[in-house]
Amino acid sequence: MGEAVEVLQVHVDNGDMYAATLLAELLTKHGREEEALELWQILADDDETGAYAATQLAQLLARQGKRKALQVRVDAGDHGAAEQFINLVAEEGLSEEAERLRRYGLLPDR
Repeated sequence: MGEAVEVLQVHVDNGDMYAATLLAELLTKHGREEEALELWQILADDDETGAYAATQLAQLLARQGKRKALQVRVDAGDHGAAEQFINLVAEEGLSEEAERLRRYGLLPDR
């Protein structure tokens, strides 16, 4: 895997967003989630890779239990993050709050 990361990183350093996506996927798959998280955050805000990357980012944040980071994405209008946020709330044992969120949505003061 090390060689693949090195090759992809050269392309990423040259602004290749497709290579960045491949690298983020590879890092995620091999448990290097913190490194992948950085890439997914950049990619999520890119016009070309945004939708896919935002989904991957939200899933990774949820897996890591990063509720606050998911909330930031939700507040920025990331609808995929909203679903992951609600699921995380439910997994934390707050099923009534999760149901309220599903029914009425997220309120600005959350």
